[in-house]
Amino acid sequence: MDGEGTSEPDLQTLAAQAVADRDYEQARRHLARLRTSNPAGLVSVAPNIYDMQGTPRPHGNSWEPGWHHISPSFLVVTPDPERAAAAMHRAGLRFGLVTEDGRELRDWECDVSDAYTPNYISPIHLTEAGPAFYADTKGELSTPMAEAMLHVLVDELIAEEVPSHVTSPPSRDFDHEVWTPPSAEPEKAGGARAWFVARPVIRPVGDGRHYRDHEYRRADGIWTRDLSVAEQFTTPPNELVEALRNLPTPGLHHAMGLLLELP
Repeated sequence: MDGEGTSEPDLQTLAAQAVADRDYEQARRHLARLRTSNPAGLVSVAPNIYDMQGTPRPHGNSWEPGWHHISPSFLVVTPDPERAAAAMHRAGLRFGLVTEDGRELRDWECDVSDAYTPNYISPIHLTEAGPAFYADTKGELSTPMAEAMLHVLVDELIAEEVPSHVTSPPSRDFDHEVWTPPSAEPEKAGGARAWFVARPVIRPVGDGRHYRDHEYRRADGIWTRDLSVAEQFTTPPNELVEALRNLPTPGLHHAMGLLLELP
């Protein structure tokens, strides 16, 4: 049925079937009609998303359960590709911290862990089917890492409240327009300065190598690499920085301070 009484689960089922038939426009129409008080009901996932991309590897012969011949890619079919791309961008930043055993490394673990994490996370590509991206795992994917990545992506889509169906792209041809994150520079009247609270962190990039970058504090206290969602201050938040420096954080030895005074 396609009447007004169609329930949310029915619409998700219809959208998933349309995606399986590669009728992405019809899938978007179904998803655009979703109405629910529970944001988790807005997102569905193709149950065979990894089987469509790789060869399942059985347990044994030194292999843990997972897939061969795969560096996982993700397509989000949605009527709101801009917000979906923003959610995928945040998920991609977190993908770089997901280990083979399915853990998402905490910041203070990055300089002490030798766990394997994806070697590369692609930008978000705006395909005709929807925004898509992939993680380079050198052709192998463990079940815990696969499940953790999917959890991260769904978590970010739910947080953005984007009606969507997550599946595998019909092609690994990513020769499409690349989505550009919104400018991190805030609107400022009269040339006012904006301040952020930031901290340096060290991250693993595979092969035992690490690199140093920064995380920025959001208004809810969560640290992020996405400056566009960081909390902004019109004057230096010295008291907040001092309070953060005094927090007991086992294993975290990085300095914390003010960064990025925008002219």
